[in-house]
Amino acid sequence: MMYLPTLRSLVFLLLGITALAACSRKLDPRVQEGYDLVVAGRVDDAIALANSMLAEDPDDAPAYNLLGLAHYKVKRLDEAAEQYLLALESDPGYAEAHFNLGNCYQMQGKVKEAESSFAAAVREEGAFVPARYNLGKIYEKSGRTDQAIEEYKKCVEYDNQYTLGFIDLGRLFYDQGNLDAAIEALTRALELEPSLKEVRVLLGNAYMQSSLEQNLRLAENEYRASVGIDPDYVDGLYSLGVSLASQGRHVEAIEWFEQVLDLLEGEEDSPMFKMVHQYFEQVSHTPNKKAAG
Repeated sequence: MMYLPTLRSLVFLLLGITALAACSRKLDPRVQEGYDLVVAGRVDDAIALANSMLAEDPDDAPAYNLLGLAHYKVKRLDEAAEQYLLALESDPGYAEAHFNLGNCYQMQGKVKEAESSFAAAVREEGAFVPARYNLGKIYEKSGRTDQAIEEYKKCVEYDNQYTLGFIDLGRLFYDQGNLDAAIEALTRALELEPSLKEVRVLLGNAYMQSSLEQNLRLAENEYRASVGIDPDYVDGLYSLGVSLASQGRHVEAIEWFEQVLDLLEGEEDSPMFKMVHQYFEQVSHTPNKKAAG
């Protein structure tokens, strides 16, 4: 079986500073002001604002949450976790504080605690998409693939423009060999964000692995689009060469393999160079079966 590159790591979502539309509570306008200060890097001002709110009301959960975000921004993780816990002591149903605490635990390497916090956020706010996504990532990394898929499905069910959810659904479906579902999810991701070269390669791989001959051209189109986005994208160039060789268009394939080898100059001992060089040699000694068209 020919080698096809897998999707490389994209973006791991870790939202720690956010005012969430999903949360139903009515917030003091000063909380949003505090969020804006944190995002702008004005941490001391945000802390002063939160402390002034707590002076008025020592049980102000959003103020504690704001303090947590300020500490999180500058990686004072122990202090951040302490403030989130105080927020939850004042308001155990505060979904955003559960979520932010989960992010804090994640940064500290406390995976079980992070999972528990994200799950609590989802219990409090079912449509809390970033919490579901982070929970799905934990499930995936611990080998609970079916649970991860369910969380990603919920993400895109609640938000049909949630690109990351579609990407990860497509990737997991591809890994499971569910190519139709993978193609559907990855196609939707590219409708939302056409410039994702890695996703275009993965979609091309799904087409290549399918049993339909016409999908070879669809795969070729995706690989061409990926190198159109980044002409030096090795996975895209190599995959395009593979797709052309699979159609018997060996002269064209050789041109793309040569580009890959040029880009990998100086890396002759790398597995990627050796693999491409071997494929290049194989195709170079195989007659061309089809003309370009």
